[in-house]
Amino acid sequence: MAVKGGTAAPTKTAVEAKKGNAAPRRPGRAGRGLTPWVAGAVALAAVIVVLAVGWDKRSSAGGGRAAGGSAWKIGAGDFHALAFDPADDRRALVGTHQGLFLTEDGGRTWQQGALGGDIMGLAASAARPGRVYAGIHLGFATSDDGGRTWRSSRELAGADVHGLALADGEPGRLYVFVVGRGLLRSDDGGETWADVAAGLPQSTHGLAVRAGRTAEEDVLWAGTMEQGVLVSRDGGRTWKGLAPVGAMVMGLGYDAQGGRLLATTDRGVLVSRDEGATWQPLGVADAVAAAVSPARPDVILAVDGWGRVYRSEDGGRTWSGGEASR
Repeated sequence: MAVKGGTAAPTKTAVEAKKGNAAPRRPGRAGRGLTPWVAGAVALAAVIVVLAVGWDKRSSAGGGRAAGGSAWKIGAGDFHALAFDPADDRRALVGTHQGLFLTEDGGRTWQQGALGGDIMGLAASAARPGRVYAGIHLGFATSDDGGRTWRSSRELAGADVHGLALADGEPGRLYVFVVGRGLLRSDDGGETWADVAAGLPQSTHGLAVRAGRTAEEDVLWAGTMEQGVLVSRDGGRTWKGLAPVGAMVMGLGYDAQGGRLLATTDRGVLVSRDEGATWQPLGVADAVAAAVSPARPDVILAVDGWGRVYRSEDGGRTWSGGEASR
C-alpha cells in the first residue's frame, strides 16, 4: 500500500448511491465523541477481528436491551465492526454509530450494550482473557472484564480512530489508523502509542494484520474507500496497492487460522487466500462488516448497510438469515 495522503472520505457508500438515503452511512466523520462501552465481550477491525477468550456472559445480561430489529436484523445504523467471541460462534459483537450490539444466538437476535459512541473497530486478545479493545470516534478504550467496564486511553483522547487491528499471537501489539495522523502502533496493549506512518489515505476504514517474528516484519492491510486495499510488508512503514477489489472497501479482517483475508466492499464480501493478490466473491451484496469465527472457521457473519445479518456455516458457499429469513 504505497500511499499518498488521501482526500476526505466520500459522503455516500455504494448502498446509499443505489438507494438514496435509505441505508446508514459507512464513511467516517470527524468530530464524534467517545463514550466507553459495556456489553458482552469482544478483531476484525473491522470488519473481521480476532476476539478474546474471556467473553463475560454477565456483561450481556446486565444493561442490555432489545435492539428493536426483527430476526436477522440489527436495529441501528452505520455499521463498522463485527467480531466473534473466539470460544463460541454463537456470540458476536457489532460496532455501530449507535454503540455496541451483541448476539448470543448466532446472529438471529441482537441486544444493545451499554457502550455508546460511534464504534469503528473491535479487537481482543486470546492470550489475555477478558481483554477487549475498541476504537471509537475521538478515542480508544480498553476492557479487562470482557466489556463490562472500560477505561479510556489518555494518549488517544480526541483521536479519530477509524481502523483497529491486533497482531495474532502478540497480545500487546496493536495498530490503529487515526484520521489526520496516520498509522500508530502499541506494543503494550494500548497503554502507549508510537507513530509508524503518516501517508495512508484519510478514507482508510479497515486494518488487518498478520504477525511476523517482529513488529518490523508484520504484514498489514488497509482498506480504503478510494484506493481499494493497500499492503505493507515492513510493519506499516511503506505501502503499495493490491489487485482492485471494488470502488469502496468498508472493512478488512484476517483469519489467522485459515490464512484468509476478507474485505467488505461495494461488490460484496470478498476473500483472498494469497494475501490480496487475487480475490473471490463470497456473496452478501452491499456488505459493510464481516467476521470469521475463531472457534469454527467455517462460520462467517456479515452485515449489510441496512443492518441485515447473514450467516454462513460452510465458509461462504451458502448463507442464511438476511433476505433468506423473509
